[in-house]
This record gives sequence, structure tokens and C-alpha cells, in this order.
Amino acid sequence: MNKKEMMELLTMIENAYPRFYPDDDYKAKQKADLWASYMKDWDYERTKRNIREHILNVQFEPKISEVKAPKKKKRLSVDEQLRRGGVNI
Repeated sequence: MNKKEMMELLTMIENAYPRFYPDDDYKAKQKADLWASYMKDWDYERTKRNIREHILNVQFEPKISEVKAPKKKKRLSVDEQLRRGGVNI
């Protein structure tokens, strides 16, 4: 995710949760930097969907772990499943 996309998503959170950023400018920048340090490796579209879902369903501002876009689980081949001890069909 690029910086512009990160800022868009953080602004979305701020608009939905007006107290997301502290009143202190230094602390607000620290919070934005912390979120950005995690978000840079995330998928933008999935993270945006997760934030929208959170806004619709949760009264309180999200934590980083609540909006992280999980990586897709790799589906193992039948051969690999057998090597690991069983087939899940």
C-alpha cells in the first residue's frame, strides 16, 4: 500500500471516529506513523473493506489487529497434505 492510500484509510477512520487522533500533534503523528509502519505491507482493497466493516459494526475506534488484511491461506495440494499427515477434503 502506498502512502496516499494509507492516509486515505487513516482519514476514513478519523472521520468515523473523531477521537482517533489525540489532540496533541506530536502524539497524533506518532500514532499515524505507527499505523503506517504496519499498513505499508497490507493489501489496500482488503484493508479498506475491513475498515468499512469495522465502522459499520463497532462503536469504538479500531485497533491495528482489527483491520489488518489477512494474507490468503495457501491451499495445499493433496500430495502435500498427505506428506503432512492427512488429507482435508
